[in-house]
Amino acid sequence: MAERVAITGLGVVSALGLGYEPFAENLAAGVSGLAPWSGSEAEPLLVGEVEPYDLRDYLVAEKGYLDRTSELALIAAQLCLRHAGLEALPAARERRGLVVGTQFGCMATATHYCQRVRKRGPRFATPLVFSQSFLNTPASLLSIDYDLAGYHTTLTSGPESGRQAFELGVLALALGQADAVLAGGVDALSAELIAGYDAPLATGDDPEAYVPGAAGGTALGEGAAL
Repeated sequence: MAERVAITGLGVVSALGLGYEPFAENLAAGVSGLAPWSGSEAEPLLVGEVEPYDLRDYLVAEKGYLDRTSELALIAAQLCLRHAGLEALPAARERRGLVVGTQFGCMATATHYCQRVRKRGPRFATPLVFSQSFLNTPASLLSIDYDLAGYHTTLTSGPESGRQAFELGVLALALGQADAVLAGGVDALSAELIAGYDAPLATGDDPEAYVPGAAGGTALGEGAAL
């Protein structure tokens, strides 16, 4: 087993900025990152939403339809490599690993596809959209774009998914299962996610205390880190 594992690059996509430097600066300055959600047409809902971005600045290959979760993962991967001063992982393709943790995966796209099937039938459901709806879609796209043909895993274990993915990536390196690994987590905000957190609590004694973004409640967020 290897004695040490080195972190050579950090790619952060968050409400505090795109990239490690702005994230670290805003975090140190005590910036909260919370702001009204752009997807809310009702009363303002405070969330940690990633700032607007031009995805083309971070892609290594042209893309068609993408779920937002996949977009955030692709941006984080490119930022990670840039931070490390690399264009690709420094290892043979079969020794390049990938571990991605996600709690909800491509929930918005999965919901969109199911709604279309229910309303119009399977003949009118787009196969391309279906292919972008899985928990492991972000990892699949990353493995293709960055030629990661080695150790490859997607895991989901609730809020700890990203941390456990990082730990599994470190373990893969320490055990000699890979020579270089992209590891971390990703999740994106969506109307379905917010409704899922909010609805089960609506019958509680004090539902206002649990509304995402409300005082004393839980403020939801999105982001990716590799």
